[in-house]
Amino acid sequence: MTRRPATMARLATAAFTAALLLPALAAPVVGAGPVSMQARALVAGRFESNGWAAVAVTLSNDGPPITGYVAADGEDGTVRRFVELPAAAHKQVALYLRPAPFVRTIELRFESTEGASLATSSADVRVLERTSSHVAIVGDGGGNLRPQLIGRGAGFPEPIPLVPTDLPERPEPLRGIETIVWAADSGGLTEAQRRSLERWVAAGGQLIVLGGPDWQSRTAAFGALLPVEGLSSIDDSDATTLAAWVGGTAPDGSQALTAAVGTLRSAAISLVQDAAGGTLFAAITRGAGRVGFLGIDLATAPFRTWAGASVVWSRLIPDDRLLQQMGGSLLPEEEVADIMSQALANLPALEVPPAELLLAVIVGYILLIGPLSYLVLRRIDRRELAWVVAPVLVIVFSAVSYGIGASMKGSQIIVNQIAVVRSSADGTAASVSTFAGVFSPTRATYDLTVRGDALLSALRTTNADPFTGGQLVNYPTEQGDPAHLRNLAVSVLGMQAIRADAVLAYTPSLRVTWAIGADSIEGRATNDGAEPMEDVAVISQSGGVMVGNLAPGEGKSFRLPLRNLNGTSTSQQVFGTAGFDSTSPRQRQILVRSQVIDALVGHGGGFPGRVSDATGGIDRGPFLIGWQAEAAPLEVELDGQQIQRYAQAVEVISGRPTMGPGAVTIGPSQLGTEVIETVGEASQVEPGVVTLANGEVSFRVSLPLEATGLVPSRVTVVASTDAGTIFWDQQNVETRLPDGFRIAVYDTVATDWIDLGDLSARTRFDVPEPTHVLDSAGRILIRISASGVPPEFGQPTVFASASIAGVISP
Repeated sequence: MTRRPATMARLATAAFTAALLLPALAAPVVGAGPVSMQARALVAGRFESNGWAAVAVTLSNDGPPITGYVAADGEDGTVRRFVELPAAAHKQVALYLRPAPFVRTIELRFESTEGASLATSSADVRVLERTSSHVAIVGDGGGNLRPQLIGRGAGFPEPIPLVPTDLPERPEPLRGIETIVWAADSGGLTEAQRRSLERWVAAGGQLIVLGGPDWQSRTAAFGALLPVEGLSSIDDSDATTLAAWVGGTAPDGSQALTAAVGTLRSAAISLVQDAAGGTLFAAITRGAGRVGFLGIDLATAPFRTWAGASVVWSRLIPDDRLLQQMGGSLLPEEEVADIMSQALANLPALEVPPAELLLAVIVGYILLIGPLSYLVLRRIDRRELAWVVAPVLVIVFSAVSYGIGASMKGSQIIVNQIAVVRSSADGTAASVSTFAGVFSPTRATYDLTVRGDALLSALRTTNADPFTGGQLVNYPTEQGDPAHLRNLAVSVLGMQAIRADAVLAYTPSLRVTWAIGADSIEGRATNDGAEPMEDVAVISQSGGVMVGNLAPGEGKSFRLPLRNLNGTSTSQQVFGTAGFDSTSPRQRQILVRSQVIDALVGHGGGFPGRVSDATGGIDRGPFLIGWQAEAAPLEVELDGQQIQRYAQAVEVISGRPTMGPGAVTIGPSQLGTEVIETVGEASQVEPGVVTLANGEVSFRVSLPLEATGLVPSRVTVVASTDAGTIFWDQQNVETRLPDGFRIAVYDTVATDWIDLGDLSARTRFDVPEPTHVLDSAGRILIRISASGVPPEFGQPTVFASASIAGVISP
């Protein structure tokens, strides 16, 4: 009984203490601070492997004014952006980072300037498959365009649904997307979003804008980009001409449509005209990409289930996945970083000391430590001091050696910059990538500043060069204008390399007019700028040619063969076999510029005639390039440091050479090939590759849109078990099939198949009537059939394409 009051007292005390502590314990759960945060990944969360993802972050502040950073961790380290939040503020900012390929969620936080986390959020992301061609649809709210795009063939990735607010204000997060179909109001796009789309198109993307009743709002932001001008509405238009173009029948109810029709711009191509002769469907080259405009809306009722809609999309977006897998890929990011790091390290201060000096130092060290010290000590009869003298001599000799090395390397901090300025002849902006190497005479850390809202990252090299680093390093970066990279660590007499990417308003100096002929690209390069351009050249994945230096206003003609028969790289074709000679400033310059060409187009090996296509949203060439010494459109500054700067810039003009007018020859690697039907023992094992035995397969081969209007004088159908031999167009190499395989081509005039011959006898067949096999949309149908194939042959692979010669009228 005596214990009960004491127990009750203890319980009462505990309850009272808990009551006092409860508000404090519950505060983080209930209040979570005055700042709230929501994050949403742009581009539907998609990003290219090793590429940039964009995240829109919305911040609200219900408390007093506060400043801090929106931050996240990526492959390059911590990325953050400074934000000021007044009281009652509601603000949206964008953060860009490079996630790891396997990451599915990005964790973001808002932290105070002291580093305390004030709010958190997350955004879902997903890496794009590298081997697939990706299409995004902006504004397909009813989901009517999605099944049309899916219906163009098997194995394509799902179309990516977007809304206008999903578009970033920079082009980098759009890399990896091949085509954007626009069916939404574009009037709300910001100037930065519009410029981002322009740069994405100029780098190889394809933008297709749909018209219809809402054409005014859909085209509001794209007026200067479109292939037509002077658009107006026509209420009684019909789809008869469009259906005829794809070889089908117009859907019911398509004879009284509201369409947008305009006048064709210079250099645009008309694909379909209405009954009155107005341009209903057109395309125009913009840099390395293309912009198309279709005056009717394929998402409206007459076309929602129209079979011809998928054929329209397959014509605009050819299936070139096999071509990309076999020979169209660019260098991996790591290899580009290796090449550019080596180019940045090509400085006198980073050269290895002469062999003669190294030999003299080694011999002097051996003599000093060995016989000389012994003779001196013996002469003074103090040989017992050898154990003291030897370490002292080592220290003195090391100090002298360091002094010699330091005097050779110099005592200044050096920033070596190479700027790659990607633009197009008719562009208003440029994507500028500045690669900068920071050389330090002492071990130190530096803070870097770059103007222009640049994206900063360390070059993730894989080499083991002691002068260029080689380790994978991460640095905290701050985005904004200006941008900062913090704590760049450089070893003694070492160098670290970084990369800065920005989009700047830019008027290119170089201009090019070029066309694809029978066996070469011929054209003229002109310098419209106020400064000389050095080492102007035309380069592609399959070859290159030096044009020369161009003074302001000067122009020169060039001819670039479509075939590289000598096996040398593009850089060697431009500069010759410079090797590793760096004995003179000019030879060192040639070596650096050769390395930059290697980074742009690889080391050669592209398919002949493979000059450009709207694939992957990234430049594949050909390019017109020209150099300017001491040019730095995007400077890298070292905070609080006096530096010695070396700088040069290469202007890279993207473009798609015209085809014709006049005689042209189009090889298999310039054609799109897709499998449209298999029957019997036939199956498609990968894009464009079919195994066949006792069955048949039909291929559809398509001309580039730029070859619209070609009148063929010769059509040669080619078949093989190896698609690579067809793409390389090796006319003296045949891979014949066993008995029982035959090939046929469809005659559009006779509306029947024409048997061409036995594939066990030969693999190349000239079509008797070339004009009969090319339809109005520039396509050829080829069929390979097999019967009575012996079981021991199994199911060999088959592939078909064509080579076409003809004339394109002006």
